[in-house]
Amino acid sequence: MSLNDTMVEGKHTFDCKLLVYVMFSAATLAECLLAGYITICNHGLRERLATSFSNSLIISIGIFSTLSFFFGVLLLTVPIFSYMSLAGCFVRMVQRYLSLVSCLTLTCLALDRYIAICRPLRYYNLITVFRCRLLCSLCWMSPIILLLLPCVVELPTMCNNGRTNMTFLVAYSVLYTIGAFINLVFYVLVALEFRWDYRTQPHSDDKEATEAVVRYKTARSALLVFMLYAILSLPHTLLPLASRILGQDLVPQLLVDGGHLIHRLHLLLFLPMYAWASNSFLASLKAWAIHRWRKITCSSPNTPRLEMAPRKASFVDNTSIGTL
Repeated sequence: MSLNDTMVEGKHTFDCKLLVYVMFSAATLAECLLAGYITICNHGLRERLATSFSNSLIISIGIFSTLSFFFGVLLLTVPIFSYMSLAGCFVRMVQRYLSLVSCLTLTCLALDRYIAICRPLRYYNLITVFRCRLLCSLCWMSPIILLLLPCVVELPTMCNNGRTNMTFLVAYSVLYTIGAFINLVFYVLVALEFRWDYRTQPHSDDKEATEAVVRYKTARSALLVFMLYAILSLPHTLLPLASRILGQDLVPQLLVDGGHLIHRLHLLLFLPMYAWASNSFLASLKAWAIHRWRKITCSSPNTPRLEMAPRKASFVDNTSIGTL
């Protein structure tokens, strides 16, 4: 979660990897602003219960990207500003906190999807506005307690020499890995539910076709979750801890920096994956892009705004069945 070192024993050095981090952070921040704008302007997205989780994800990633962008700019432009400082340590701790918030929010989205697919008749009884807000609040409050509780004794010395406390790193790695594992478990449960229904329920052509489509989307989402977490996200939690325990001889700093860079790619893929998985969001994004293009090319202030034709919202539109 940290940026690459640009300060070694008080000597300021320019690092190209840091510039890449800054560019990734700026692009991710722009994506979050665009996603938030489209969500606010689209009535259908605002009415969905799962939008509370999506908004929480957008806000956490947006704050993370904003903090990373300005922190990286300071490291690049201010020679006296050190990465290995008290302020730098505090920034890295906040970044890890926001990353854990995003992980827990994705777990809530997976829970919403599991209930929507496997318990559709009880969806509106189990998923309410109050419970969605309560889960979002827990996603933001519980990481503070779970990250700092193991470090209560070491709070005064957590950032000695500008290095993140070892206990804090262990707590973050364990919590993030557990969140990623629970997220994947929900998708596995959905797949098992389909397999059980397929064996026990009577079959018809229409039902089998519908279930085949949903099973395909579920398997695709499960593979995406596995890829995003196991390949793009988990290395940034485990490599710094392994480097601290095993030493840089076995886990070189270049490998740790690569894990952080891959995690930035994971965040950068947020908007494309969200648009690809959510049909409602993708339609709104296309309508916004077409409207902006026509406004730029026609350059007429009287150009009518493109509006999507209203249609009756289905259960799929009101839930996260089509959302990663």
